[in-house]
Amino acid sequence: LFALPDEVLLAAPVHVSADGKGGEMSVGVMSLRPDLDVYQALTTFMKYAAPRLQTGVRSVDQLLQQTFFGRYFTFKGYPRWEPSTGMFSGCRDEQPYLHAGANLGEGELLEAPRIARPGIVCALPPQYDFCVTYPALVAAGPTDKSGPNVELQDELAVMFAPGRPRLGLPEHLRRGTWREALQAKLLHWTGPRRKPWLHWLSLARTPFDDLWWQAHADLCAGAGAEGGADGRRQPCRIACAGATSPLQGPAAPGR
Repeated sequence: LFALPDEVLLAAPVHVSADGKGGEMSVGVMSLRPDLDVYQALTTFMKYAAPRLQTGVRSVDQLLQQTFFGRYFTFKGYPRWEPSTGMFSGCRDEQPYLHAGANLGEGELLEAPRIARPGIVCALPPQYDFCVTYPALVAAGPTDKSGPNVELQDELAVMFAPGRPRLGLPEHLRRGTWREALQAKLLHWTGPRRKPWLHWLSLARTPFDDLWWQAHADLCAGAGAEGGADGRRQPCRIACAGATSPLQGPAAPGR
């Protein structure tokens, strides 16, 4: 995923936009090739777009990014993987249905940026950006004012494989657990206050938080087995200002 082909500048998941008018590339998860020309073109575009932007959306940065890349770059579909090596070999030609981006109104048009290697933007499947915070999950369901969001429900469905029957168990236990069915490649906790490492008390954790803490415990166990430069077992902790837990030890200021 992170060894991009030469012609691919950026690969990012594409999700259904809030207004349902097409897909938007995620600003939270991406694999990119740093390029000074692209950075300078983006900042120039932001200066042009900012005074013309008419928006009440929550994620202005995502809207600006979608508008910039949608105007000046070529979008393509999902990655192609080499069967023998698993390497990222390019993008499929079928591009997703994309949101048009921000309406910047009338006025002087910005000249297309001069970029030596414009490159391709490749859409990643939604499994590479499974948003597992409560607001993201309940957004697929119905509300008092609207019915269920079918597009988001479809996106949620592809995160899990159908359960496989397990013989020798009662009917209600024959299906595998949701963890066994989980097909997502990357879990994304959106928002600054919903990160799993902030939920160090088990009572405060969601089932997806538990997955992160289990991965953390496995990582710590591996690091402890290897030991440090002096051969002694090294502590593995996360320090949170003003709080301690059996998993953390004393808090370290300024982290």
